[in-house]
Amino acid sequence: MSKLTFLRRIALAAILALALGGLSSVPSQAIVLSNSVSFDANDAVKTGESATATLTHVLTGTSTSDSATIRVLITSSNAGNVGNLYMLLSDSSTNQTTATSPASPTIYFGNQGTSGAAATFNSLVAWNYTNDSATMLSGSGTGAPANWDSATVQIGATNATTATTKYTVGLYNIKAAGTYTVKAIIINNPGSANIATSSVEATWTVTVTESDKTASASSTATSRQYAAGNTTTSPFNGTREGSDSSTLFVADGGSTDTTPEAQLYVLQKSASGTNIAAESFTVTVTGEAWVTTSSTSLRPTSGNGVKSLQFAVPTAGTAVEVRLWSTGTAGTATVNVTAASGTAIGSAKTLTFAGDVTTLTVAATYKKIIRSGVTTQRMMSLLSRQLMLEAGPLKV
Repeated sequence: MSKLTFLRRIALAAILALALGGLSSVPSQAIVLSNSVSFDANDAVKTGESATATLTHVLTGTSTSDSATIRVLITSSNAGNVGNLYMLLSDSSTNQTTATSPASPTIYFGNQGTSGAAATFNSLVAWNYTNDSATMLSGSGTGAPANWDSATVQIGATNATTATTKYTVGLYNIKAAGTYTVKAIIINNPGSANIATSSVEATWTVTVTESDKTASASSTATSRQYAAGNTTTSPFNGTREGSDSSTLFVADGGSTDTTPEAQLYVLQKSASGTNIAAESFTVTVTGEAWVTTSSTSLRPTSGNGVKSLQFAVPTAGTAVEVRLWSTGTAGTATVNVTAASGTAIGSAKTLTFAGDVTTLTVAATYKKIIRSGVTTQRMMSLLSRQLMLEAGPLKV
């Protein structure tokens, strides 16, 4: 081999070595980022109740600035039946092994980017987990609509590569029965050119059944002599709920009369726990009375009066007022209240309607001893009361 050829080969080898060395010195631009997310368990509740679950998210990155947004949202079509969905931080930590500050991840609440648009990482909703419990639970939170919520986690802690956060996720005041599906999704690197939706997700299923609104045997029906000041709050302007104030009335049949003889207050009660009893009920009258709603202000007649009427319970725990009117004929009336489930509410009520007084019969009562100090006026008052009791009420 000639000297020239040998030198050429040495030069070619040196060029190749330099070229290979140059290729191997190009830095990698790939971002190593992984997530795991899970709910602790599915739930089953009744209508009107709330459901909660624990959501755990683990973010692993290569830099303390690596971040991810966790969004929870109701994906089932019945989302409108939920009063609110909320997400509250319950715990957070990192894998930091040295005692440096900060030691915990940085967490922000609010919308920190979607799969279609990159949000600026520091452009945050003025909101944090220490004060949104009150607003979110009442349904008045301003940072997110009712059917989703989100938080953004940045590893943050010096020398840490992993951030773990736990949240209480809740469906507040579920109004209708059905199966509700809540999904947790991950958006990596919000607020950067590398924003992307992760394939990692978790699902929480809440099964809701109708609450038992059946009236129990402890429900009451309380009769009161009509008064404009009577209220639907127990004991209904009387002394004791369930104890009737009067069952003796005048048989008034005036067609222009606007005052019923009695008011019946029906209060349904659940067998246990919070009172949610609110089933329809029927008031049935036999005898000399008509039944109407509380909105009726004119005495019924034989042409329009009814003996049986069904009522709804607009608000659980609040009594419903029923009005009872005389037919104008002296006699008695028996009133029964029955819930839609068949439960009798209170005992049967017997009302007596006295007609006009035609004669008075004086019953003489002889007493051997009259207590000293009883005046003539007092004696006349006692005799007058005795006459009233024996003759029945006077119609005026």
